[in-house]
Amino acid sequence: QDSIAAIGTVLQVLTPWHNPVALTRAWCLWETFCAVKLSGERRAQLLVRLPPSQEQAFLSGLTDNVRAVMDALVQIQTEKAEASSPTDRDNILAAVRQTVGFEAVDVAIKDQLREWYLDTAARLAEREAEKGESLSELCNLASALQGFGEYE
Repeated sequence: QDSIAAIGTVLQVLTPWHNPVALTRAWCLWETFCAVKLSGERRAQLLVRLPPSQEQAFLSGLTDNVRAVMDALVQIQTEKAEASSPTDRDNILAAVRQTVGFEAVDVAIKDQLREWYLDTAARLAEREAEKGESLSELCNLASALQGFGEYE
């Protein structure tokens, strides 16, 4: 956590949007959790981004299959995360066990990403509306967002 605080920012790139590889990697999940925790103390920040090539796919996924977005969050399981080094994986999992536990790490990351998904979907919907997207498409997106969270 001290290293994350010293750096000050963690960038999480979600690709592909519906099954981000980073959310299956032990180091990525641990760094994401540390950034979420430290952001509450104003010692670090978490930036989450989609590559431009994934933005339209994400927007389409929201209107066509909001379940895929929810599934991406449900699949976060730190205890099952992988690492290229078995020693790194063991050390990360031991740190989780000795501190807050797997459920707390998973919930913190899921909550943060859920908020990010909602904010990003709203931003992309506004962009689509500015481009003159049809009302029916925007209504579909609004329905999807409502089912996904507490967006008004």
